[in-house]
Amino acid sequence: MKAIFSGRAGRLIGAALLVGALIGEGGRGTASAAAPSSSYAYAFQFNGSGRRGGQLTFPLDVAVAPGGNVYVVDILKSRVEEFTATGAFVRAFGRPGHGAGQFSLPSGVAVAPTGNVYVVDNGNRRVEEFTAAGSFLRAFGHAGSGDGQFVYPGNVAVAPNGHVYVTDYDAEGPLGRRGRLEEFMATGAVVPFSLQVGLGNPQGVAVGPDGTIYVVDADAREVRVFRPTGALVRFIGVSGATHLLTVPAGVAVSRGGDVYVVDNQTSQVDVFNTRGALISSFGSSGSANGQFFSPRGVAVAYKGAVYVADSFNHRVQVFMPRGR
Repeated sequence: MKAIFSGRAGRLIGAALLVGALIGEGGRGTASAAAPSSSYAYAFQFNGSGRRGGQLTFPLDVAVAPGGNVYVVDILKSRVEEFTATGAFVRAFGRPGHGAGQFSLPSGVAVAPTGNVYVVDNGNRRVEEFTAAGSFLRAFGHAGSGDGQFVYPGNVAVAPNGHVYVTDYDAEGPLGRRGRLEEFMATGAVVPFSLQVGLGNPQGVAVGPDGTIYVVDADAREVRVFRPTGALVRFIGVSGATHLLTVPAGVAVSRGGDVYVVDNQTSQVDVFNTRGALISSFGSSGSANGQFFSPRGVAVAYKGAVYVADSFNHRVQVFMPRGR
């Protein structure tokens, strides 16, 4: 998994390996019988499969900007596509490669309060920062296991104060499988944070309005909640000895503090309240409207719209709270 893949065939192979490593044995599954009724309804979707601007081949992650526009990472096209909140194509930026503004297996995207866009460039072991219009600003990180370095970076989130959090995973380290969360200043300077305790396979990461950090641990089948200091607050997705999540992947936090977790195995999004109680679920396995095939990333807009990267169905689906 440490090889850099080039060419379209190489990107196809690399993407398949990356997705397998990121989300484990996910795919089509069966929704939990214990899931509460959904309070969300399918609204619309972004354009389906294709390689032209505005079409998606393999969307892996999604983020919503302060102004409402939506950014989608397409791992196979090695680029980021920008849409309006209603799905109209705006622009695309990035292309395959190893230079500034280029990507090798991009896997995560986040938008800062300033509107700048951060993209995890997995194959190049770095994070790249762009303006809202897609102009390259800087890159930080490189291959390694030290502070500010990456073994297998997966996802990214930006805190209200502008700090950037990146999940990193090492499946072949001397101590076996382990993960960590690295913190950077907005400029890319590393902060000695590197949260490692108890993280097996960190996937999605999100930061709440109050700076609370949410990290998906796929191995533990839960979301771990931390204060900015790194102190553990609680676990989400566990009720007593029962795991409510099967193969959790992406995570997002609403303005009101509700937590949205994509379960790749059950093909649904589970919604938890601020206390960690499961309050709603939506989605099922399939390719019809409102169904998912290997969903990965999730983002929540200011007014409550939920955007889900439905990876193997080559689309982003949008859901709205019922009654709106």
